Amino acid sequence: MRKRALVMALKSVAMAVAILGVPLAVVGPAYVWQSTLEELQEEAHSIGRMLDRESPTPSRKALDYWLGAQRDSKQIRIITVDGQTLEIGAPQSAPTIEQTIISTNGATVHIEVSAWTMIFHIVLIIIFVAAGCCAAGLGAWVIARRESRRLAAPLIYLAAQAEQVGSGMVQPQLTPSGIEEIDLVQEELMRSNQRLAGRIAKERQFAADASHQLRTPMTALSMRIEEIQLMSEEPHIQHEAEECLEQVDRLTSIIDALLSASRRREQETTTQAISIEQVFEQQKEEWQSHFDKVGRNLVFDNKLHRAIVATPSSLSQALATLIENSLKYGEGTVTVKTGAETSKRSLFIDVSDQGRGMTEEQVDKVFQRGYSTHGSTGIGLALAKDLIEADGGWIRVEQASPPIFRIGLSAIPSSMKPEKMIPKGSIVSVGRRGRSF
Repeated sequence: MRKRALVMALKSVAMAVAILGVPLAVVGPAYVWQSTLEELQEEAHSIGRMLDRESPTPSRKALDYWLGAQRDSKQIRIITVDGQTLEIGAPQSAPTIEQTIISTNGATVHIEVSAWTMIFHIVLIIIFVAAGCCAAGLGAWVIARRESRRLAAPLIYLAAQAEQVGSGMVQPQLTPSGIEEIDLVQEELMRSNQRLAGRIAKERQFAADASHQLRTPMTALSMRIEEIQLMSEEPHIQHEAEECLEQVDRLTSIIDALLSASRRREQETTTQAISIEQVFEQQKEEWQSHFDKVGRNLVFDNKLHRAIVATPSSLSQALATLIENSLKYGEGTVTVKTGAETSKRSLFIDVSDQGRGMTEEQVDKVFQRGYSTHGSTGIGLALAKDLIEADGGWIRVEQASPPIFRIGLSAIPSSMKPEKMIPKGSIVSVGRRGRSF
């Protein structure tokens, strides 16, 4: 959007230059040219009137007195009525401007002057117009760049709010921008988010209530079928009762799963914009003492300094699982560092050590629940994978030996930082304005 605003401003200035600057660059030199010719013509007429008064032949003294200091800047050729030719002044080098008139008594006056003075004035006008156009373009670029930042910042904040709403945050904390149209979109987005949150809450409550209410009749039905199975001695009735019990057990399991899922969703923490530095500091405080006890190094390297969209507890749990595995089963220094994806809208966190790593077969199964090569439960990496994917990210083995585990998450672009989007000293109104139509 900022680029479009700059292009629009430059196009507007180019249009103004085309409408005003180009005609001025044409009219100005033409005016100088015409003024110079008129001045020569008026001077020739003045000499002609003098010749009429001095007729038939003017004296050289009178001509010299009339020309004065202008003798060297022009050349005057006079042909009197009796056929005499008088030349006054030095010959002029090309290019020249000439004017010829015939006086009332028939004398001919021819004036020739150098054109360099006129050319200098014309070039000066063109330079002045070109400089004005360049100054207008530069001023428009500076103003458009500044104003585009102030206009783009609320839109990027609105995009961040939409990202928070999409990630499950019911009440994202963002201040109104002071731009009426953007604030209207923001308010409508908030209202839609509240309505959606209300509907989701009702659906969860309905699932919880339905699961709870169905458990009692399903238990009673199961007991009744078991009673029928025990009371009857006919094989086919006992077989059918057994089939019914299996279906009831299946329905009971589904109800239990729905109830557990509903409770789990109610207890989930929504994603939010968090700082990687804070997550790294928390992990360092938690694990540094464990590494010191075994004489190994734990290094955190964050060169991006960008915020990410994730659930803090989920990301901390996933990183803790990877660091713990490197501590237990790896060797050498454990490094936790960040890197940027090519899309610039996401980043990754690498957890690596200097151990032997894994085989290709182990890489394919390492995230399967229950799989372990060291006698553990095999739940940690599977749980870490579920937690990261629940936040819209991914986790994989980037390198088998030495091992590198990579976590990918959505990142907030660095262009969204307020200190970059809003220039220093800018005033952004946060008051609500009345709607005007």
